[in-house]
Formats: sequence, C-alpha cells, structure tokens
Amino acid sequence: MLWLPAISVLSWSQGRTEVAAVDMLILILGIVYLWINAPWKRPDTRIHFLIAGMVLLLFLAGVYNALILVPTYEWGFDNLWWLLFPVFFVIPCASFGNKTWRELHGEKE
Repeated sequence: MLWLPAISVLSWSQGRTEVAAVDMLILILGIVYLWINAPWKRPDTRIHFLIAGMVLLLFLAGVYNALILVPTYEWGFDNLWWLLFPVFFVIPCASFGNKTWRELHGEKE
C-alpha cells in the first residue's frame, strides 16, 4: 500500500485530483481493512483468507491506476509486462500456505 500515497501525490501535482482522491480513499479502506482483519485478532482463521480482501483491494487499485494513468497506446500485446502484474498479488497468499496465526507463532499463554 506504500505506493498509493506516492501515486496520489504525483497525480495531485499533475492536476488529476480525482485520481488522487480515489487513491487516498483506497489507502484509507486498506488501512481500515487491515485494522479490522489483523491476523493476531483472528488467530484461528487461515491467513490467506484474511489477506485475500486486501490483495483484491490492491489489485483493483492497480488496475484503476493503470487504466487511468497509462496511455491507451501502451496497452496491448506489444507490451506484455502487464501479464506479470497478478503474480505480485498471488505471492502473499501462497507464501503462507494454509497456516493460521496461531500455527505460525505458537500458543501465547
């Protein structure tokens, strides 16, 4: 989520206040989501279920910014880097496997 404020400031400085406002709104939604669904608050829930909503929110933010900020002539099969874009959102979910917070950190007494 650290790239959202940077893109928001950059968009605001270029006069694209609607993009800056949407990016800041997405940032606020992400912070609220993380605060509500923190893994240590739900130690028996699978971590990939907890971060799936955050991954979806970040994916939608990336797609929104790409569609708004990247010129349409740069889209297409001449520029295939965008095919790797979803990989960065699968890595956090896949890296934890099927673990819970309690399994990763043990029982705290």
